[in-house]
Amino acid sequence: LTRLRIDFNNCAGITDRTLLGFKPTTLDKLTSIKMKLNGTGITNEGLISAVGHIYLLSELNSFSLGLGSVKGISDEGLMSITTVLIHLRKLKSLTLDVSRTTVTDLCLFGIEELLQSNTSIVDFTIDTRKSGICLLYTSPSPRDRQKSRMPSSA
Repeated sequence: LTRLRIDFNNCAGITDRTLLGFKPTTLDKLTSIKMKLNGTGITNEGLISAVGHIYLLSELNSFSLGLGSVKGISDEGLMSITTVLIHLRKLKSLTLDVSRTTVTDLCLFGIEELLQSNTSIVDFTIDTRKSGICLLYTSPSPRDRQKSRMPSSA
């Protein structure tokens, strides 16, 4: 087995207890893990339990984690995961979905450290829609504050 896909999308009954026994370390040949936990009832504890051991998977080159609409996940959980991912030297592709969660800009420090420390990552995607993360801030230009004018030809 080289690829593992766990799809619990929108299964509200999936909680930390479901993930507590998950230890993919016995699958040491894994090259790809895709976990879709969107809309589940997990918290930081369950997430850390499920993903905390993957640093032992030395062949892992692709990791995707979907946490959209998971209200029990905060900066602490996501930063713990990025700390684990730093150790995966063959990781080339990383996808994180934290849309509609309570994570904030604080977790970006962990992600930034991960991307600086693990130079093998060449494909990184993060979905932050409707979360507490602002990836880009632009101040309004003076022109934006002016009243709109009709063109003279109108």
